[in-house]
Amino acid sequence: MIDSSPPPIKSSQGVSWQLTCHGELPSTSTTLMAQAMAGAPSGTAVLALRQSAGRGSRGRVWQAPSGNLSFSFLVDFPTSSQGATPGAGEAFLAMLPFMAAVAVHQALERFWSHQAVEGGSPARLEIKWPNDIMVHQQGLPPAKLCGMLVETAHRPQAMGGGRCAVIGVGVNLRHAPEGTGRPVTTLAVWLGQESAPRPADLAWAIMEAFGALMDGWGTGKSDFVLAEWRKRAHPPGTMLAVQGTGTYITGMFHDVDAQGKLLLKDASGNLAAVMTGDVLCLA
Repeated sequence: MIDSSPPPIKSSQGVSWQLTCHGELPSTSTTLMAQAMAGAPSGTAVLALRQSAGRGSRGRVWQAPSGNLSFSFLVDFPTSSQGATPGAGEAFLAMLPFMAAVAVHQALERFWSHQAVEGGSPARLEIKWPNDIMVHQQGLPPAKLCGMLVETAHRPQAMGGGRCAVIGVGVNLRHAPEGTGRPVTTLAVWLGQESAPRPADLAWAIMEAFGALMDGWGTGKSDFVLAEWRKRAHPPGTMLAVQGTGTYITGMFHDVDAQGKLLLKDASGNLAAVMTGDVLCLA
């Protein structure tokens, strides 16, 4: 285990962030979920300099060599004792992927140069529904920089049986995965090896940003999460394809609804609401 720094950050919702760094783990999310079931408090986070069995979305393997960010953090769902209204848990669950995406995007923006160029053309950070972070350079397909995995569980009844979530974040800081069949990139490509942040520094920035979003959620102003997400997402009109179980649909990105469903518009102007699927940017 490697000592972590700086000291814990506290949000006004009572979450005290505490990061523990390890040299290597099979999976930070698996490790943290086990800790959650053993009583780890909300705000606990685990970082590994290398993962040997990292997990991505839809059952994929997440390659996580040393030099990239591989970390997971734990949050409890809001409860009635914290002023949560009936149904707040499901609403919180629906917004978790979007809160995570906004927090990671905000954290990356601290290090990202808006003049970042590769091959003479500037690029920008962009969220792909619901929570992949892409680098979009004009004239080229967006390349994946970051992925996230949200997993939920109920704590043991002896601990109150409350619901919690482990949010796993993987960012290609210095190394890009191989054999994905899709465009991928690293932060070092755009900022240089020396300017790319240390994994722990980026992890702390993500937790601080997520804590601020939790604070906003606690005030009852949940609409701002999707508003912040829209500012950072692929613009309306972006051509997307969604691969589901036995389905494949294409359309222009129109918006997301209040529950975070993806709204695609076809050539006739009809809208289709998508709850889940593997999304590809076609242009």
